[in-house]
Amino acid sequence: DNLELHDNQNITNTNSILISCNTNLIVPEKIFKKFNLSINIHPGSHEFPGRDPHHWACYGNATFFGSTAHVMEKKVG
Repeated sequence: DNLELHDNQNITNTNSILISCNTNLIVPEKIFKKFNLSINIHPGSHEFPGRDPHHWACYGNATFFGSTAHVMEKKVG
């Protein structure tokens, strides 16, 4: 598991940033809390929330689709 490799890292730089992009892994809090800022970027929009929103956008013949970026938090909603 690649996340375990990062769990053993000693992050000392106060400017460290974790960027998670388009992954289905849930980063444990004990890992993302080691960084000054932890950001998750993935496809999604208010019109098509949930898992695989790009599939639903195609199915719904959407003419516009977007992405979202947010700061990681302990609770996955």
